Amino acid sequence: MMLGPANSLLRRSGADALRAVLTRPTASPVRPAAILSAARRNLHQVPDLQHQERYKTMGISPLYSKKGFMVAWEEYQGMLVEGLNGLIAGTTLEDQTALDIAIQTSRRPELAATFNFASQAHNNHFFFESLVPLLTNAAPPPDSFTAALTATFPNFGVLKMELIATALSLFGSGTVWLVLDRQRRLRILATYNAGTPYPGAHGRRQDIDTNTLSSPSQSSSYYGAYGNDVLDATLAAAKSAGGISWPIPLLSVSVWPQVYMIDYGVSLDGKRKYLENWWDCIDWSVVMRRFHQTGAPRAMMSY
Repeated sequence: MMLGPANSLLRRSGADALRAVLTRPTASPVRPAAILSAARRNLHQVPDLQHQERYKTMGISPLYSKKGFMVAWEEYQGMLVEGLNGLIAGTTLEDQTALDIAIQTSRRPELAATFNFASQAHNNHFFFESLVPLLTNAAPPPDSFTAALTATFPNFGVLKMELIATALSLFGSGTVWLVLDRQRRLRILATYNAGTPYPGAHGRRQDIDTNTLSSPSQSSSYYGAYGNDVLDATLAAAKSAGGISWPIPLLSVSVWPQVYMIDYGVSLDGKRKYLENWWDCIDWSVVMRRFHQTGAPRAMMSY
């Protein structure tokens, strides 16, 4: 997929800034002789999902039709990968994962374009990696996860409601995350645009927007019986956490329009239906793998 003129200009200017910084003498200098050949090959590729060939022909029922999946994953992820490759070719970043690139560039304003492509490539992959068609998702989370959940939320029903309410409250593009903090408590946070929850990229975490979550105009008709009480509790927990980091993402849902508008349109009712279907298609085995591997969180990140 080719990027439009504006994106092409962004890629050129971002690449110039990246090379200007990274070609300064360092312990790991840019390899100038490799720049041309690196630019001609795919440094990053769209990762393969489990059952990807099936998804290409059948979608992920009931969340995605075939067309919806192809746009949200194949085309959108392909655009992110292409943009990232155009910015890192011939630099010391070219052999690193998208997550590592995002963390390393998060505090460098001159590399904002590189951060955005890398972070969103990782975020979108993280989201899709934990999806599975409804009929294949029979195993419930084990007791160890339930114990962690009930330390923060009364039950799975409240967790579902709060995740969906938070996602509905996001005005614009972003991601809602279920994370495990250092006290091994489950928390919900939201990042905007290509923001990341990882503490190594603190400068671009873009956590919970208090104006969005505390707005009195949010109607309880969108959030169910708990209404703003649930959102207020989330906001209070976020404020009281202070300097507590939220280091281990377990689950996420994307609310970028590219990810749901093909199948659900632009209405809030369509967005709610998308979120309800997302909950039904969570692969809890992936969530549990992340939950049990929290001792080495970076080792399990493949992209």
